[in-house]
Amino acid sequence: MNNDETINSYRACFMTDAGRRVLGHMLLDAGYFDADLTSVEEIAVRNFVTRILHNCGIGRQPQSMSGFVNKIFELGIDDG
Repeated sequence: MNNDETINSYRACFMTDAGRRVLGHMLLDAGYFDADLTSVEEIAVRNFVTRILHNCGIGRQPQSMSGFVNKIFELGIDDG
């Protein structure tokens, strides 16, 4: 799958209401917004969800959770 196909597939998956809820839950569960992760395991999990965001076409880590998941796919704009 080329990069455009990958991004389109990930976005199609996570653009639904259920997909947004799942993505938000994954980000929170993985400690994506936690600044104090120290163990190798915690960092590996956060890096994995960071890769999922990259596959969605999202390039930059946000500063807060507020509205982030809903804005990821707004108008198909890549913020990275």
